Amino acid sequence: LYFITTKSDGKQLFKCNRAQRHFVVTYLLCENPYWRLIILKSRQLGFTTLINLWLFDDILWNLNYEALVVAHTLEDAKQIFNKKVSYAKDNLYRDVAAQCNFNKSSAKRVEAVFPDNSKSGISVANSGRSGTSQDLHVSEFAKLWKAFPTRAEEIITGTIQAVPTNGNVFIESTAEGMAGLYYEMFMGAWKRRDKITPNMSVAEFFPVFYNWQWDDSSVNS
Repeated sequence: LYFITTKSDGKQLFKCNRAQRHFVVTYLLCENPYWRLIILKSRQLGFTTLINLWLFDDILWNLNYEALVVAHTLEDAKQIFNKKVSYAKDNLYRDVAAQCNFNKSSAKRVEAVFPDNSKSGISVANSGRSGTSQDLHVSEFAKLWKAFPTRAEEIITGTIQAVPTNGNVFIESTAEGMAGLYYEMFMGAWKRRDKITPNMSVAEFFPVFYNWQWDDSSVNS
């Protein structure tokens, strides 16, 4: 349903690459999905695109639904909004877009208004905020902690805790050394990965790792 723009090919209908497809089928669209996932990834695998389209899809097809994307910097937040969320909204198929109206978007939010006047929205920010979001995506958390450790702590103790148990939380990042809050969270979860069941993931992060070998353009080059 959603279009993206790429550096090499411009406007393209989004289709999962190998890493994205494996992630969705294994952890999200399965009989027992995982609710909280912490992702260690190689660059250029498209997880930011995938997760933000997942959140946008949730607000488009659910009434009174809120999603929040927290990025490393304000500039990153704006780029995510413009290139992922807003672009997908602006290029929806006409019959899909007709199912709801969109309030005039701010620089950081898309809000869908449905026929019964209920609303659902997705916002981007460079820090956590008060209030409850059913979906949360924290992008490049290792970089965020490295630059703004207090802000990163607040996201863990405040923003994530406000997400209900039936909401998705995605923390993803490339590695930024063998230290820091993201490293500790990921390695702690990785050591327990055989014990963390989907039911446990409503409160505990399940770790997943996608290295450069999932990048078919690198493998085949």
